[in-house]
Amino acid sequence: MLTLAVNCTVSKPFPHLGRTRPVFMLRSLSHAALEHSRAVSSLQRSTTLLDLAYESEEDTDARTDYQPAWTCLRRVGLCIGYLVPSWGHLSLANVGRSWAAGFCALWHCYLFATSATLLFVNSAATILQCYIQWFSTTSVHLTSFQELEFKTQNSIHFIGAFFRSYILLSVTSDVMRFAYLLCKDAWRADVFEAYRRLWACDAWNEVSAGEFYSHNWSMCLSRRQKICDVICQCFLHASIDLVPFLLFLYGINEKETTQVFLCRICLCIGIVHILVFYFLWLCTDVALKLHHFVGAWAMARGHSPARHRTYSYHPTAPGVPYSECRSLYALCAALVHGFLKVLPVAMAIATLIFGLLVSPNCYAVAAGMALSSIMLTLQILGPVDTITMGNMRLLDPWFPIPEELQQWAEQWCDLGFSEQKQKQQPFLLMLGFSALAFGFFGFPGLTMVCILLLVCVLLELLVLRAAGRLSWLWCFLESAVETLILIYIMLSTASDALADCTVMILLLVMRQFGFQRQFHGGERLRHASVNIFGVVHVFFVVLVCFAMQTYGEDTEWSAFGSPLNSTAFTAIHQVPEHSTWLKDAYPVCGIQFRHQHNGTQRYFHLADLALMASLTYEPRSRVSEACAHFFQSSWHVETIDSKFLKQNEVKFLLFTSADNRTTVIAVRGTLDFLDVLQDVSLWLVPALLQIFNYVGLDVSFGPWGMAMAGLSQLIPMANIDRETTFKSVLLATEFMMKEHPERRFYLTGHSLGGGVAKLVQLLLDTESVKPQTVTFSAPGVHYAAHVLLEDRFINLHEKFERQMGLLMTIRPGRDLISLIDHGSGATLRVPCRGNAYQCHSIYRTLWSILDICGAPKHLPHLFVPCSWSPDAC
Repeated sequence: MLTLAVNCTVSKPFPHLGRTRPVFMLRSLSHAALEHSRAVSSLQRSTTLLDLAYESEEDTDARTDYQPAWTCLRRVGLCIGYLVPSWGHLSLANVGRSWAAGFCALWHCYLFATSATLLFVNSAATILQCYIQWFSTTSVHLTSFQELEFKTQNSIHFIGAFFRSYILLSVTSDVMRFAYLLCKDAWRADVFEAYRRLWACDAWNEVSAGEFYSHNWSMCLSRRQKICDVICQCFLHASIDLVPFLLFLYGINEKETTQVFLCRICLCIGIVHILVFYFLWLCTDVALKLHHFVGAWAMARGHSPARHRTYSYHPTAPGVPYSECRSLYALCAALVHGFLKVLPVAMAIATLIFGLLVSPNCYAVAAGMALSSIMLTLQILGPVDTITMGNMRLLDPWFPIPEELQQWAEQWCDLGFSEQKQKQQPFLLMLGFSALAFGFFGFPGLTMVCILLLVCVLLELLVLRAAGRLSWLWCFLESAVETLILIYIMLSTASDALADCTVMILLLVMRQFGFQRQFHGGERLRHASVNIFGVVHVFFVVLVCFAMQTYGEDTEWSAFGSPLNSTAFTAIHQVPEHSTWLKDAYPVCGIQFRHQHNGTQRYFHLADLALMASLTYEPRSRVSEACAHFFQSSWHVETIDSKFLKQNEVKFLLFTSADNRTTVIAVRGTLDFLDVLQDVSLWLVPALLQIFNYVGLDVSFGPWGMAMAGLSQLIPMANIDRETTFKSVLLATEFMMKEHPERRFYLTGHSLGGGVAKLVQLLLDTESVKPQTVTFSAPGVHYAAHVLLEDRFINLHEKFERQMGLLMTIRPGRDLISLIDHGSGATLRVPCRGNAYQCHSIYRTLWSILDICGAPKHLPHLFVPCSWSPDAC
């Protein structure tokens, strides 16, 4: 066939004067390759890439003078595609069936999905920071909120945190939608067609229709658009294919620090492409809005003839084809669709019922009634044709035909009543649930603020419905006033006003100041993201409410219950020395720690550290008495300098041996909801990354997880200093090690306290020997350290390596908290009887150790409360 094709091509009388024989043969082979590729791919001349890369056979002289270098390269490519059939003959149909294209599409999807996960984690962390900042800046807590005469400043701080969070989650949901569209775009035969068309300014029809791939490439692309498309393709594949491949080759045999840095580069590339794709669509949409607004403005002013319309409104429901009547999938989808339509009203009514059943006061009931009545009112008010409504003629001298502007507002900005009602539903639900939480915890001032905002939103929608043909003007005025109020709130409440206002204005621009039009592509993913963010947002509000309620309270809770002399105890007996099988079956029984006592080497057991960790939960008035009960005179509680005791930081105790040669620093774990808030602020990012392992990509292990943890603070808004949570423990440890260099130090803690102890040991930068750390049911710090210690990233991995031999974690069975984050050092498991909540308790863990290993040798008369036993002796 090659010979026939060459002969047929050579027989054509086209001029080749001055051509050498290789150039002549190249032309002949390229003609044959062109004809063969057309035959194999069965593509029309108007839709093949060959026709975009090769000129017509006619007018050969003109073609010879037009870019000979490009023509030669194209001919070489055509010949290679012809001589190597597995390369697909340069047709899109065959490229789409290539295994290499499928592999590249999988890599593109992984990169963009991982980048979208990182954006989600950043937004969730920033939302939490907004509420922690509000909590920390509130000078008056429980007593102020329980009175109706609450301080205005506290309410303004809450409004600022709420609006920051809502606008951020709305924008993030939109951006995640475009990450999904990029993943979808990667699987097309014409790879990244939608992305490239936005670059080449050829996506006007798609953006206008609100759906990508609804139109093909234009047949009359200009030379500038073609060059732009080529540059875009080179940039795309160089950045997301070539650069990651070269980084992969470079990092194969490199250290983990280098691999994490290379993963960060890949993640930044993915985020940049997602944001560029989003902003290209945003600019195209705004350009279309402005173009049509100019025309609508001219027609509304009477400067150009108005378009003839028949103003009729006929709401119709989509019909179901007869062939789908037998489909169970279609039936289930219809049921789910109907359920989702009534879900907001059902949730509002559930809020009212919850307030009636469990509320200790009337404020939660008022919040439930306000939300349910507003949602029912909006559900009853059906869609209207605002173009034909309203008889207001106030603007007739300036706008004789205001219907044109109203038509533009509804078509290009979704400013109709039905569209705005649908957009406001997530906002109303989040605000209503926040009001319910404030009412339930007894904060009437904040409850009334939320109810007032709910009523304002309802009034806005009612005015929009009643404005008729002037709804567009009302929306413009409303948007301007709300933007000014929001900027004022940001300036009044932000710790860094310039950074917060800059980020907020950028987010408002991305939302087009409320004039964003619905885009059908990825709409379900956007709805799912908004709902997930809404649940996370309400969880943070409830958590802060718990923290505010327990803030400043000095709890007198004790694990001993009643006074110590009337507590029921049970004796722990020692295991016979010849029972060596216990050390083989349970390694925790053979663990001992060295310390000096009266000049001789002595050892204490793992149970001693567990007892010290349990004593951190006791009231300060009972710690010394409980310490003497367990340890007699071998250990005592050392006084802590008051400068290390701060309200918002974790509590800790210093246990020192009788000869002052050994000190154990025991950090308290989670006792109240202020501690829970500190837990979440430290380990939110690792927990979210691990959750994504179960519902999405496995991104919490290896260099990818550490890279994502290190990039989890990209949004410069509502910044907080997380190190203040454990700074007092770190300063006290450094102070004690400097003042008493002759002592041997140990760090221990349970749950939050164990995690803080790990971080403190990691941060210690002393020339002396670092203390050994033993924790119980504590989360890991491998990724939390990347979040907290980003500025010390270079030395972090070396510190982890040095920490391996000094760290030990005791993990009870069925405990979930110790599974958070990736742990370092040795991990020993202890059997536990009970559920996950019971097994996380330090008392159940201590009982398990004593039940298996018996009492330590140096504590022959050990008595513990009966309540610690799972059998409740």
